[in-house]
Amino acid sequence: MLSCTVAKNGDTACNGNTGSATVSPVGGSGGYTYLWDNGETTASATGLSAGSHSVTVTDSNGCTTNCNVEIGVVACGGHIFPTQTTCCNYATGTASSLMFVCTKVNGNVVNNAIPGVFFYYSNVVAPAANFTIDVMQTNDGDLNKLFNVQNDRQIRLFTNYCENNINFTGSIVNGHDARYVVTGATPGATYIISIKYDVKTIIGGVYSGGDLLSTYTFSSYTKVGANPSVPVAGSTGMLDVLAGCKDTTPLPGDCRISPPSSVVDMNPGTVEMAGFTTFPVPFKDNITIRYDFDYQSKVRIEMFDSKGMLIMSHDDPDAYYNKQITLTPNINIGEGQLYFIKVITDRGVSIKKVISNK
Repeated sequence: MLSCTVAKNGDTACNGNTGSATVSPVGGSGGYTYLWDNGETTASATGLSAGSHSVTVTDSNGCTTNCNVEIGVVACGGHIFPTQTTCCNYATGTASSLMFVCTKVNGNVVNNAIPGVFFYYSNVVAPAANFTIDVMQTNDGDLNKLFNVQNDRQIRLFTNYCENNINFTGSIVNGHDARYVVTGATPGATYIISIKYDVKTIIGGVYSGGDLLSTYTFSSYTKVGANPSVPVAGSTGMLDVLAGCKDTTPLPGDCRISPPSSVVDMNPGTVEMAGFTTFPVPFKDNITIRYDFDYQSKVRIEMFDSKGMLIMSHDDPDAYYNKQITLTPNINIGEGQLYFIKVITDRGVSIKKVISNK
């Protein structure tokens, strides 16, 4: 008799779908295959959102069993973080929020400030494929300088697994604000924004209040086309700039986060609810995927090399029967090389082998 148990490895952080769990089959005839409700096909799932999840285990005789696991949410804290904070630290909740920038003053004039830099991080859900993000900085007026963005290379955009393969242009506005122009995003997907600020740029600023304290606010806004800007829910971070304090915020430690499909399982079993056809085979520069499933779904298409490493992906928000998608891999394709195409729908996963032709 086939059964299973599931162990939760970790809750999801920042609503970023980073929860993980591992299923262990018991009994049956061996040769197990796995299908999680989010489309993952290995024993360990690493891309689980908050809530209840199920996994189906199938043995070599075709017998199946189901197990469930509950994934919680790790609180993220604020949006302002100290030196060395990475996307991984933010996404996994392993960085402490920075509460103060500490200044030294001569009278009311700032002549030094620590730490040297800090980061603003926030989640942003894409409202469309093409849109802009504006990150605005204000303060209460008790200090007459704002923090400058360090440089435009420090305006960064990630997937919720901290991959940096999104098309965007980052720019500095008025020295202290940041703008993202994003193209080709997946509507409804969660992205992580990161901006690095230079603390020393407030040197020379003058406090106007006797308490030598000023509160700064950072917030994000999205805009699609000519529509009005919309505040990003939960994106506001606050930071106090206080004379005479000591910065005791611990620096974050090492961190690793693995996208769920960075390596493909080459033994997908018999799941065919995401059936598709590829042509031409062998292919040269382009390969076309035609959907064979008879329902509408969001689809993620992934292409892997013969070692199982992800080389490209494509998200299709409106997939349906007989629709065709053409991929152009940005790689050097030789003759007779083996690749794998993986299609993930709302209902299942399917993988096919394809061969290249020079």
